[in-house]
Amino acid sequence: MNVDASGRDAALSQAGFRGQRQLPARGRWPDDVALWHVHVPAGPHAWARLAPSLAPDERDRALRYRRDEDRLRFAATRAALRAQLGNVTGIPPLDLRFGHEPHGRPMLDGHPHLSFNVSHAGSHALIAISAARRVGVDIELLDPTLDWQPLVGLVCSDDEGVALARCNEESLRRAAFLRCWTAKEALLKALGLGIAEALRDLSVDPFSSGTQRPRVSADSVAQGVGALRFEWLDDIEGCAGCIAFSDDDGPVSRSQPVGQSARQDSAA
Repeated sequence: MNVDASGRDAALSQAGFRGQRQLPARGRWPDDVALWHVHVPAGPHAWARLAPSLAPDERDRALRYRRDEDRLRFAATRAALRAQLGNVTGIPPLDLRFGHEPHGRPMLDGHPHLSFNVSHAGSHALIAISAARRVGVDIELLDPTLDWQPLVGLVCSDDEGVALARCNEESLRRAAFLRCWTAKEALLKALGLGIAEALRDLSVDPFSSGTQRPRVSADSVAQGVGALRFEWLDDIEGCAGCIAFSDDDGPVSRSQPVGQSARQDSAA
């Protein structure tokens, strides 16, 4: 995806951002997918810098958060998303209007060919945008105190559970569990499905590297996820992340499963 860096950086600067960066693909995901890391600002003046970059309903939503960090996390992610989508479409960021797919995944009114997805954790956010394919992202903090073992039965397939049990080192098992978690979140979000619908129906190899396709149970409601690929991210210190994307067969229609896309002109 060709994004004018000077225009993007100017828009983000107006939104009060510092430290945002586009993550290099380096062959890990297609060049028509743009992936950004945004560092959520903090401090007494952060809200004042971000609020003007939000629509009125977004400011109202942000102010409903009780904790400052939650408010700033939402505001920073949405302001950055507006700036980046505005630069891609040529529309002033505050003139953009969002709708929702049937499962609640946001979409850009008037631009059904643009796929985008966001995720945030702590002071970090990821934003993926593509005009050529469906995209999904997830980011989680690497928390050494996370009591992950009780979650294995809810998140992991039987094969994944066996793989985790074979590993003798606690830190590696925790990291592998988070790999399973982030991959499944990114994959299901790319398809627009809720994460509770099919976590155990998907299976990945958490101890491998490089691009993978998930294995999907034959009777799963998430059959379309099998047409996606994903790549884990290690670009952000203290975080586990994953990006998922469909094959390069054109933008995926919101009314069709992944892999049965309708061709549209490109303008994630």
